[in-house]
Amino acid sequence: MIKIYLDIDIRLDGRVVRTVAAHCQKRTGSRRRKFKSLPRRRYCSNIAGILTEQLTLCLEPEAAALYCQHIPSTKLIGSPVTRPFLSFSAGAKFMIIDLGGKTVDISIYQKQSNGTYKELHRPTRGPWRGTEVDGAFHQMIIKIVGASCFQKFKDDFKADDLDFHRELETKKRNIKPESNSKTTIKLPISLVTTFEEETGENIREVIQQMQLYNANKMTFHTDKLRMETDLFKELFREPINMLVEHIQQLTTEDNLSDVSTILMVGGLSESCIMQDAIMKAFPAKRVIVPVDAGLAVLKGAVLFGHQSNTILESNPPGLL
Repeated sequence: MIKIYLDIDIRLDGRVVRTVAAHCQKRTGSRRRKFKSLPRRRYCSNIAGILTEQLTLCLEPEAAALYCQHIPSTKLIGSPVTRPFLSFSAGAKFMIIDLGGKTVDISIYQKQSNGTYKELHRPTRGPWRGTEVDGAFHQMIIKIVGASCFQKFKDDFKADDLDFHRELETKKRNIKPESNSKTTIKLPISLVTTFEEETGENIREVIQQMQLYNANKMTFHTDKLRMETDLFKELFREPINMLVEHIQQLTTEDNLSDVSTILMVGGLSESCIMQDAIMKAFPAKRVIVPVDAGLAVLKGAVLFGHQSNTILESNPPGLL
């Protein structure tokens, strides 16, 4: 049975465009538009009240690539502003990295002379996701308050936990890799209170006794945790290293060694730290990031609904 994960549902003039993760393609080498003919797809769309002829499926990397070529170069980080829009010459090969919160998908295409794009490699995915950064940060907090206390906070104060997560997301996107100042993250009062009620200890005194505090890398005042930017960047180290290693392995293959451009989309691609790491790891390649990378697939799906006949050529036999 083929599992298709649908993340986005766009309605255009009575038609429905839904995005599909690239790795969910049927492994036959056929065009992804044959998804429409799958009995399961017809059945699921009919159950949802969507007629088969109204449904259009769009691979997420297709949507992202389409969007990046329809916005001005001034809104593309890494794109030369001498050109009004991003464009690829016939034969050019490019990689799309979709860095999401829970998954990372990598697809590689080549532009054909007729303007379509041919997939060169089976889409790959891995654990180099944004939640890996979240997990590393949570482990840092657990070292302070303990695992049981942190879990109690998450269970009893879900709204505060959500606000805490949102603040972390903001920090992940906005902190500059070259920054020498400290990063400030507000700890929820409910977390501090839970810790002190459960342990009978003062959280500030506990942090003062930590090695990181003595090294002046972390301080705590009132409800604010301040840490050196280098310490915060360390949270990205493992997912960055794994992602870079995987890309290097892909580009060592004979038909992929001349991939010239890397398009970064997805929420984690908005992180300045992640952008800087990929650009430094692959200085010979053009690394391009749309300013609203987290919405690239969504906006590309809307464009796809208006011109779905101009995207991909059939996949290479044997790869999918």
